[in-house]
Amino acid sequence: MLTFDISERLRLTKLLVTLFLTTVISADELAAKEPAYLQACGVLGALKSNESPFCDGALIGGTQSNAHNCPQSFDPVQSLHFDDDLHVRWYARFWTGKCKGFGVFDFCVEEEGGWHQLVDEMSSLVPKVERPRARAELWAIGRMIGFEWAKRNHLRKISTEDLRDWYPMFRAEQNAWRAMRQLCTKAKNRLGI
Repeated sequence: MLTFDISERLRLTKLLVTLFLTTVISADELAAKEPAYLQACGVLGALKSNESPFCDGALIGGTQSNAHNCPQSFDPVQSLHFDDDLHVRWYARFWTGKCKGFGVFDFCVEEEGGWHQLVDEMSSLVPKVERPRARAELWAIGRMIGFEWAKRNHLRKISTEDLRDWYPMFRAEQNAWRAMRQLCTKAKNRLGI
């Protein structure tokens, strides 16, 4: 029987989550040098102006930049340091909506799509030329919110109740750029940044 210490289990869990999440993200989707969960609200120039299709920065986990410097693919776990394997599983749940690897006492409830679906919904509201930039900004917002929300309840600053309050407002807003600014502001206020 094989046995692994906790650091090896975490490394393997991260690898499995990376493989799982990167197979869910298409090549059409979505590059940054600060902690991923703080990398949102205009890091790519997305929230500064919606008159240009250009990205002004790099997104951690983003690769294969297009002609406008916007990442075309995205690895949501790159450079993140998780507290434990439960943190990794909840982070995967945030992105996918699926409860893979959870036990009965983890109280995970599945939902369709997770953040991936929200990225598709919101980026479809902007003109086609702006979509790569919108997707990059949405990926950054997702990393910030998802990484914090996935922590253990007594440690996290963004709760499930916050998500339940924010998502309907986010989805109801027809101006995607304004919706991203509002969501970013709410999340950063909760994080105290």
